[in-house]
Amino acid sequence: MRGPETSYIAATSIAAFLGGFAFLYGTHFALFDAHWCLVSEKNCVREWVGALSGWAAFVGAILALPYVASQVREARRQTEFAIGDADPEFIIGRNRRTRRTVLTVRNWNRRRIMVDTVTIVRNTNRLAIYDLADADDLSVPTWKQQQYLGERASFGVDGWVDRSQQPPKRRLKILLSKDGEFTEDPDVIGSKMDLEISYRVVGQLHEQRQSTVTTLDIADE
Repeated sequence: MRGPETSYIAATSIAAFLGGFAFLYGTHFALFDAHWCLVSEKNCVREWVGALSGWAAFVGAILALPYVASQVREARRQTEFAIGDADPEFIIGRNRRTRRTVLTVRNWNRRRIMVDTVTIVRNTNRLAIYDLADADDLSVPTWKQQQYLGERASFGVDGWVDRSQQPPKRRLKILLSKDGEFTEDPDVIGSKMDLEISYRVVGQLHEQRQSTVTTLDIADE
């Protein structure tokens, strides 16, 4: 996989090639095709070489932009992590043997988050989310049960306040339906799908965010 260093090397190499080409072209023009001019004359060799060098530097700067942008994104990501504003992590695990699909939510943010909805997107098998449940505590009402009780259905994950400990996490069991009917078919559970997760970051002003996750095959949980 190409990283920022690879992009930087490629950009530098291309810029060097273009700069060398401009230098050779300018040198050839100066030695064989052009006449050195007086101060009052136009289109001098000096102006030609200067213009070509400027264009080469401009092209090199443009080619280096992706590397600079990636460095800015990485610096921003590290800053957000340091101050506790990092995005939560979502991992989908499937086990055909136990017919389970589990969403693991790991909160890298210092603030509590609330997982509101999980939706299947870009799937050709007519699948949908039938219900969500706490994978480790059966006494917690499922997403449908919360709606039935008149509550705003969601599952909370505490913020990562104590940095000396692992970030809080929560596992949610995903129940699937096909054509509107609940199913535990291993082939359905094992089919590739992308899930869109809508969640809130709790604070003075709740922030609504979304994240898309691709399913991951796991032999054993």
